Amino acid sequence: MRKHNNKIQEAVHQLFEARVHLGHRKGRWNSKMAPFIYGVREGIHILDLNKTVSFLRRALRVLANVLSDKGNVLFVGNRRENALLAGALGKRYKKHIAFINTKWVGGTLTNQETFEDTKKRLTIKRKTKNKRISTYLQGFPGGFGKPDLIILLNVNNNRLLVREANASHIPIIGILDTNSNPIGITYPIGGNDDSVQSHFFYCQAFSYVINKSLFN
Repeated sequence: MRKHNNKIQEAVHQLFEARVHLGHRKGRWNSKMAPFIYGVREGIHILDLNKTVSFLRRALRVLANVLSDKGNVLFVGNRRENALLAGALGKRYKKHIAFINTKWVGGTLTNQETFEDTKKRLTIKRKTKNKRISTYLQGFPGGFGKPDLIILLNVNNNRLLVREANASHIPIIGILDTNSNPIGITYPIGGNDDSVQSHFFYCQAFSYVINKSLFN
């Protein structure tokens, strides 16, 4: 029991160092995030890191199970603070993980037949001409199909993605700041979504599980 408690405290310390606990000013919060919040300090909402540890561990177990069952995972981070990290993680595991680090294109999930047809018809010449489509599609391995799980680093500017995933019954692991809406997120994780340091921590955690699940 003591060993277990020590591990939790160590995890909480790591989250604290990564600034995961820092939310927004209390005037900017979403009341639906109340269960994830510890309190207010100097006018800023502080996320409950004990709950964050618990929800993060659950999400990592879900990710490990999907990968163990040879499922497809789509990794999405399309804010300035996480786009490079999302792209780097996706490229590292490009045969197993798809990624999007640009603006979400409507219909990616709900109009899968058209999306797959676009990928097939896009020649190298046309890719050069349409850089936006080329950049968007670069994160999808050939024959990837519909994902079995989505990891979403920034929920607030991806509500269309959330609606499409819900309509397609695809579960979502999502990072939720104090101004986020947790509705539609299957496996919510309370955490700062504005800090590069926080996103680096999340990507490290996901990368560790991906690497362990695929290559151990």
